[in-house]
Amino acid sequence: MTSVFFSIRPKMLHMKWGDLDMDWMKHVSVKFKIAIMVVVAAVALAFVSYNGYRSLQRADQGMQQLAAESMQSLEYLGEARVSTRLLQVRAIQGIADPARTESIVKEIPKDMQSYEKIWSAYKELAAHNPDTAAKVQEIDRIWGNYKQTITRMGELSMAGQRDAAMQ
Repeated sequence: MTSVFFSIRPKMLHMKWGDLDMDWMKHVSVKFKIAIMVVVAAVALAFVSYNGYRSLQRADQGMQQLAAESMQSLEYLGEARVSTRLLQVRAIQGIADPARTESIVKEIPKDMQSYEKIWSAYKELAAHNPDTAAKVQEIDRIWGNYKQTITRMGELSMAGQRDAAMQ
């Protein structure tokens, strides 16, 4: 039965295979040892470089997605929020300033169209994310109620029923 046995002696590797004693490191020239070390280092460097390159490519793809979808959707959400606040302000201004009620109430449909344009652009981006589908439907339902309320406030303001519009 043959067995392989390794032991480390000071300053040399001693390998024993069965009864055959091989001190092979003694017989390898220094030039060859250095050449092997350089080749191993080059292979390791190539491996690390390739993995680094792949990691950078994945990071670049992630950043592209972040810029193209996530940041764009956040911009749309911010614009939609501003549009809804503008509608609230216009509705309150229409109630509070009887002299400007007519001109203010005429601007409300334009602001609603602006919101709907922004929201449709957001929904196109959100269609890629299944987690947002239920939330988009919920916001669409809320928007329908909000739109009716703001429209009703404008109608009541135009009719001079300011107290009813505030309700």
